[in-house]
Amino acid sequence: MNKHIFPFFNLNKRILALAPMDGYTDCAFRTVVKKYGKPDLMFTEFVNCQGLLIATDRLIEILRYTENQRPIIAQLFGHEVEFFYKAALLVCELGFDGVDINMGCPARDIASRGSGAGLIKTPDLALQIIQTVKRALADYKSGKTLPLYQDVKNKKLKLWKIKVQKKREITVSVKTRIGYEKDSTSEWIKTLVSAKPDFISLHARTFKQGYKGKAFWEAIKKAVTVSPLPVIGNGDVGCFDDIQRLFKETNCAGVMIGRAAVGKPWIFQKQIEKYSSFPEAKKIALEQVKIYVLYKGEKKFHEMRKQLLAYFKGFPKSKSLRIKLSQVSCAQDVLSILK
Repeated sequence: MNKHIFPFFNLNKRILALAPMDGYTDCAFRTVVKKYGKPDLMFTEFVNCQGLLIATDRLIEILRYTENQRPIIAQLFGHEVEFFYKAALLVCELGFDGVDINMGCPARDIASRGSGAGLIKTPDLALQIIQTVKRALADYKSGKTLPLYQDVKNKKLKLWKIKVQKKREITVSVKTRIGYEKDSTSEWIKTLVSAKPDFISLHARTFKQGYKGKAFWEAIKKAVTVSPLPVIGNGDVGCFDDIQRLFKETNCAGVMIGRAAVGKPWIFQKQIEKYSSFPEAKKIALEQVKIYVLYKGEKKFHEMRKQLLAYFKGFPKSKSLRIKLSQVSCAQDVLSILK
């Protein structure tokens, strides 16, 4: 691993990363993943650049993190350059180790507006966004700030107990897909490389596939071949053996796990037998519930349902349990069901 590219690791090894997932990778989930899975790198849920600047006090909570989650990267999405500049500057001020640009979200309402995977169709704009984020980081290092957002930012940093280290390395990266309607890996990766981000994360499906069908790992191998930058591979990684196989088949710099980590935050580890029992799943699920309430309260506790269902998927006679968990609306409901 190139120390210059990943200065915050100071390691010469391949890395494991938790993927950014909207509605899943909040601060509570990342806390248990870091504790039990110990990935090398973590990403926040994506946050809309324009929304972050307009409704800062509310949307900044999506970016909540803790010191023990480092190195951690904030993911931004959008399609308007001017908003990317200010949002990236704010992310720097919040103390993140990197800014990741979402060029892979397959949600049609997002892609149709030219954001997420929609940027694959507008390569010139995609390059302009990367260059703009890089300019924001350079300006931050030279002392630029956003006075309009200082009060909100300072209140949040105090609440989160984060002390920003001004002199630190901050990366710019892109998470994308292998193409829009068809595989265009070589051409697309070469385009992104021309803007010189620090690394690229590649989900081995097209926008058209969404999350259906088989991930095309051969495209990751192709990306590694044409890119002088590190490529982190993503897609259809469901266990430690898959991690090793993806490394071997593609020679990628890192492996990113997304959906398979939901309900199995320990998945990054080789030895997972001790976590594979019902009592252990129950213990960790309750731990996540407790942390969720601490950080977010219970107003939107229904967000926890899908995570709880994942913890108990596959256990014998768990159907009735999962039906009950699909209806919980507070932490006490969960405690009553799992007592």
